[in-house]
Amino acid sequence: MQKIKGKNFLLRKLQPIADKESIVSNINDKDILNKITLDYPYTDSDYQMLVEKFEKEESEINCGTISFIIDIDGDAVGVISLFGKNKNESKHRSEIGYWLGKKYWNKGIMTEAVKLIVNFAFKELDKKKLTIGFLEDNISSRRVAEKNGFKYEYLKKKEAFKEGKYKDIIYFTIFNGL
Repeated sequence: MQKIKGKNFLLRKLQPIADKESIVSNINDKDILNKITLDYPYTDSDYQMLVEKFEKEESEINCGTISFIIDIDGDAVGVISLFGKNKNESKHRSEIGYWLGKKYWNKGIMTEAVKLIVNFAFKELDKKKLTIGFLEDNISSRRVAEKNGFKYEYLKKKEAFKEGKYKDIIYFTIFNGL
């Protein structure tokens, strides 16, 4: 897997042992976990599932998903992924998912990381359609999508259960050459 260099960060592969403490401490925050589909608290078994997901991506050529650690000064402070069901079914499309440690919010990091992933997906993987889905009240993710040229496509009603209630998930899309 290649590394992708941002202005103040690096997108790289997971280092399971070295990254554990940083990943767990950065994601284990209610403000983060209430904005994405993972549950609070983030446990060691959740981290193990992340490790297994990264290992599967590396070992299975047809898994259809590519994930990167967002590395700032050697610390794993977030994750950004291109999801697909499998390489054949998602040859032309992927969904982008991400999270970032709270102390790194509002610094343009995720906006730039998404821009880099969009460029990678369009130029290196020849994707034609990319989608970002986010909980209805995740205004920050909406802004990240809009700043990167994504446009509203559709809404899934009551798709997620967070903070004791059902929430809609909104999907924004960008196309490459279509």
